[in-house]
Amino acid sequence: MTITKAGIYFVGLVATMLTSAIAALYLLDLFENDLTEEGFKHLFGLITWLAPLTAYAIMFKISGFKLSLRAAPEKISALKHEFLVYVLFIAIGLELIERPLFDLEKIWNFYLLEKAEPYHFPEADRFIFYEGIFAILLAPVLEELFFRKYLFGELLKRYSVTTAMLISSLCFSLLHISSLRNLLPAFLLGMIACIIYKRTGNIFYTIFLHSLANILWFSLQYLGEPFYNWIFGLKYNYIFWMMFLLGIVITYFAMSKIKNVSSNFD
Repeated sequence: MTITKAGIYFVGLVATMLTSAIAALYLLDLFENDLTEEGFKHLFGLITWLAPLTAYAIMFKISGFKLSLRAAPEKISALKHEFLVYVLFIAIGLELIERPLFDLEKIWNFYLLEKAEPYHFPEADRFIFYEGIFAILLAPVLEELFFRKYLFGELLKRYSVTTAMLISSLCFSLLHISSLRNLLPAFLLGMIACIIYKRTGNIFYTIFLHSLANILWFSLQYLGEPFYNWIFGLKYNYIFWMMFLLGIVITYFAMSKIKNVSSNFD
């Protein structure tokens, strides 16, 4: 696969996702008056699953990507418990590393303007169930299959590991452009996931990492008020930056422990 073709497939995925979402929202609008407020929320939640599921299914079909479900049980059984623990460490390390990336604006305001707004927390509602299921279960599977197993795997057949990692991770990062502060963390997660997939040849390690990363994000998003208030209370002092360095150490240590555990990379 060429870089141009990878870009076309990525743009196609985004366009298909947007088209599916617009079509679904149009149908939802037609039935809005016939639904209760509770029913509307549940139907809207299902649409947040339907649009990306449809988009990925279409792009997998167009690209000719073939997923061998028969190999899944073998790949799952091949997972090594000690490596899963290291993947857990990586997820925790990345959360610590990414904290300054998420807080760049606050850090900028604090150091230069000597004023930063406290964290604001979204109010949990019925929609949280659908958001949580998608973030923790569906997104890790769909995105790892497309960006790591397909894009990264196909780019490796033509380019160096570094180039394949950069292109697939850039596309993965741009998928999260709805929030600009997600770009660098998403890119970093993509690069780490590519390394793990290349070393192990098992996509389930990266799915596990992606799911853990989203669990941490989702939990802190809705349950992390005490943690964020503590972070804000640090006023980005040396403890805050020591946590960042600790994240680097944890991630590096765990990555160094993950070696090739599969002779076949697919």
